Amino acid sequence: MRRADSRSLSYQAEQALQTLLEVFARMDRLGRREAVRWNNGYRTRVWSYAELCARSRAFAGELERRGIGRGDCVLVWGENRPEWLAAFWGCVLRGATVVPVDFHSSAGLAESIAARTRAKLSLVGDETKPGDGLGETMRLAALEELPEARPAAVEVSPDDAVEIVFTSGSTSEPKGVVHRHRNICANLSGVAKEMDRYGWATWPFQPIRCLDLLPLSHLFGQTMGLYIPPLLGGSVVFSSELGGTALLDLIRQERISVATGVPAMLSGLKERVEKELDGPPAKLERKGWASVFEAWWRHRKIHSRTGWKFWAFVVGGARLDEELETFWKRLGFAVVQGYGLTEASPVVALNHPFSTRSGSLGKPLPGQEVKLAPDGEILVRGASVASEYYGGSKGEEGSTRFEGGWLHTGDLGEMDAEGRLYYRGRKRDLIVKPDGLNVHPQDVEKALVAEAGVREACVIGTGAGRVHAALVLADGADAGALVGRANGRLEPYQRVQEWSLWDERDLPRTASTLKIRRGELAEMVAARTGAEPPRKRSEVEELLGRDLPQAAEDARLEEDLGLSSLERVELLSRIEDKAGTTIDEERFARARTVADLEAMMASERKAEELGGPPQFLLEPRWTRWLPVRALRRAALDWWILAMFKHYLPLKVEGIENLEALDGPAIFAANHSSHLDTAAVLAALPKKLRRRLAPAMSQDYFGDFFKPRPGVGWKLRAEAGLSYLAALTLFNAFPLPQKMAGARRALRYAGEMVDAGYSVLIYPEGTRTEDGKILHFQPGVGLMAQRLGVPVVPVRLRGLFEVYSVHHEWPEVHEVGVSFGEPLRFAAHEGFAEVAAQVEAAVRKL
Repeated sequence: MRRADSRSLSYQAEQALQTLLEVFARMDRLGRREAVRWNNGYRTRVWSYAELCARSRAFAGELERRGIGRGDCVLVWGENRPEWLAAFWGCVLRGATVVPVDFHSSAGLAESIAARTRAKLSLVGDETKPGDGLGETMRLAALEELPEARPAAVEVSPDDAVEIVFTSGSTSEPKGVVHRHRNICANLSGVAKEMDRYGWATWPFQPIRCLDLLPLSHLFGQTMGLYIPPLLGGSVVFSSELGGTALLDLIRQERISVATGVPAMLSGLKERVEKELDGPPAKLERKGWASVFEAWWRHRKIHSRTGWKFWAFVVGGARLDEELETFWKRLGFAVVQGYGLTEASPVVALNHPFSTRSGSLGKPLPGQEVKLAPDGEILVRGASVASEYYGGSKGEEGSTRFEGGWLHTGDLGEMDAEGRLYYRGRKRDLIVKPDGLNVHPQDVEKALVAEAGVREACVIGTGAGRVHAALVLADGADAGALVGRANGRLEPYQRVQEWSLWDERDLPRTASTLKIRRGELAEMVAARTGAEPPRKRSEVEELLGRDLPQAAEDARLEEDLGLSSLERVELLSRIEDKAGTTIDEERFARARTVADLEAMMASERKAEELGGPPQFLLEPRWTRWLPVRALRRAALDWWILAMFKHYLPLKVEGIENLEALDGPAIFAANHSSHLDTAAVLAALPKKLRRRLAPAMSQDYFGDFFKPRPGVGWKLRAEAGLSYLAALTLFNAFPLPQKMAGARRALRYAGEMVDAGYSVLIYPEGTRTEDGKILHFQPGVGLMAQRLGVPVVPVRLRGLFEVYSVHHEWPEVHEVGVSFGEPLRFAAHEGFAEVAAQVEAAVRKL
């Protein structure tokens, strides 16, 4: 390999695409093919291309009604979801300009961008908290409720702006890159041509599902979420699950073909997969396709874990470590990495999936021209380069510069004799986080020096993209407090994670201008760190993968430690892997400090179930097998419910309220007897009865899962047989209350709902001891919001008199079952608020 000072590599390809309307037309022709799947951690929603196009036109019609059209800006600030796609394509149809904002961004940043672009409308997601500064707002979820429309056609030209993408995330004046149809289409044309060439080979594997874990506000995330799936004739999958164990489950359950993310994703998955390997994967003996089959056979356990349809990772946004790439290739997975940046719309070079080279960024895309400057800087030129900043002029100098038509990337690279590009680091002092986000030191320094106790601050990046601040403080100033307040004004990914205190005279400076030499300072910081005596890391430090900047237990995870949302998710995954169980995400979300984390982990250690029950007992999918369903139907119709109705007079009210159900629902009933489930089944029409999955207390069968001291094998066997009978005869599933695994159970409930089953739950959490209805727990609200289905209130009467907690044997008494009108809740309503409404509805029946 050699560095080329003036060597350039250029590919010229016919630009078949002129505007993105051609991509939309291609989507339209795909009709009923699957377009998008969205897994929110509990359920999966699916849209076809026909549905996506229809909802895009509906949103275009909404824009038309609002008087928003060509050249007007629409801000989109929300999580990845199907409505995000509909919003984007609706804007394309109307000629409006999309302004995407990362949903992790603060409301202040979103408001600043909305004001600068004079956005006529702001679309916000469920996970954002908009203020009043966004102007006219609309929830992304509301796009699904818009009426069908056929808006008037708008003439769109290649020079029209598609979107304005703000790159720096600066707290002062972030720069917005203007992307026009011709820029994006030039970037896509070469890829589209290559995909058409191999289209015949993809047909047997359809639907090809691309899991996109990058935010759609990121141009690489858009490439893999908006454009590549329809060009492949496949679909995109979005998910809120990023943790190692959950991600592996998602890849298998959703039958993912390709996963797209940042290198940190591969690193997190590697930690999880290594637990299932006997040792590090060995070098493959065969070459070419033979090596793939060798790896598949040698590591068939891992491929069974991910599902046999999954074959490749596509990574970008940050540098991929060659050792990490080799690890996955030796397991038999393709690793496709590329290189790009926002101004290049975004891909510059990409490895061919069938011709990858370890450590390489691949060859430049057709239509891209790439060369190396004398100092090794990567320069790019081509139709895809967007050389215009919003509110500025072409060629304006900013985070990148344009000279002679060349985009100066600020990155150093090399090129081999075959034209493959290799990344060799940053030219400037930009700090690149592990999740691909960029931190500009000047933004962080501005926040630090705004504190009265900070005389001077210089921010540099240390190992793995950590943000380090070299501080010169006033006498008596508290560094922790000052950094904490400064972090409160910064975006999560910009926050200071470690700091060092300096005397003003110790900072290395130039002789003439007295400017701080950042490179020399970084070396001094590293030397200081190396001189410190080694100490044993705490458990939290081991999980974080770094030393804490301060020893106090009240150090805050976000404000003081600078944990971004992605880092929090990765931390949850590490804790789950260490504990060997699944931790309730709501509880983890409440952990704000290091002390909270330590208390949570100590509690989990008490409740952890190492060597616990196998998956087929906790997620009993076998109960939906045809033979089991036939056995259950016969047992219920001819024996269990027949006996119930024979001995207990049954009065059913409100059955007409169930006619409004057009799909699965949650039946929420008061709990007074072991016969409650039988009563609900007896009262339901046969069609609903056969599609019901009751949730039962896993803790009730505790002697089977984790016997108490002194419990003999007979009692354990009795608990086990009772548990299996409940699964088989009632299609029940376990819902733990004290045992670990609540999130796992909720995911399984979502899977049941996706399969068309309604869920029966008892929100009180326990049977009443005096016949009175107890307070409903927030869990019913969590389930209603996460599963997104209506809740049917159910009032049971008489069963306390039949068989209460005080009875040793059932007695004869009239039983009443009343069904209320289905309740539907808005996405923003709190869990406790929803539970209170359900409780009130049950009491009124």
